[in-house]
Amino acid sequence: SCQLLHRFRLGASTKPLQPSWSLRAILRALQEPATYSSITSSMGQMYLSLALLIGLSARVAAFAPRPPVRPRAPPLHSEDGGFLEAASADIRRPKPSASAEDVVKAQMNALQAGDAMRAFKFASPANKAVTGPWRRFKAMIEQNPEYAPMLACSRWEFVGILGDDERKAARVRVFPAGGSSAPFAVQTPVIEYTFSLSKQPVVTDAGDEGYAVSGCWCTDSVIAN
Repeated sequence: SCQLLHRFRLGASTKPLQPSWSLRAILRALQEPATYSSITSSMGQMYLSLALLIGLSARVAAFAPRPPVRPRAPPLHSEDGGFLEAASADIRRPKPSASAEDVVKAQMNALQAGDAMRAFKFASPANKAVTGPWRRFKAMIEQNPEYAPMLACSRWEFVGILGDDERKAARVRVFPAGGSSAPFAVQTPVIEYTFSLSKQPVVTDAGDEGYAVSGCWCTDSVIAN
């Protein structure tokens, strides 16, 4: 353009190109070595500066701090194939520091999540001798109309707990799956259960049957009310 040619001088002349020059005069001026060399030199410097700026920007972006990528936690699965969404935060086995309420909560959340094996771990040795092993325990719950509502129930809640330092009775209210809170809907009957728990004696012999639950609260029985 005429404005670009204003920056260069033609031959020995010190007069810059004027916008009033004809196109033929401009083309003739571009054919002169001095003018062409000046134009290409300035354009080359411009492109070089642009390339350096792009390269510098790319290097700065490469070293810029990036937010840490947090790996997604895999879904929790129960030991008998179910999911542990509701029971993931509970204790997984009896331990002396767990209260009777913790045991009932762990068992109910395990049953709600479909994990019968985990619920069976909190049974006392006397209870396990009658209802075990755990596969038989699961089948007993599934096939018994009184206990089947506990498995995969929609929700449950504590009603109360009474007892002393050795024995406790806890009552829970279970809302079976399939119920609806919509107005005028047919409500599924709510069922209450009473958990009988006992503090297991302290056992120091690792070979003893009660060593795994030594000093722990365990469930002796569950009765539907």
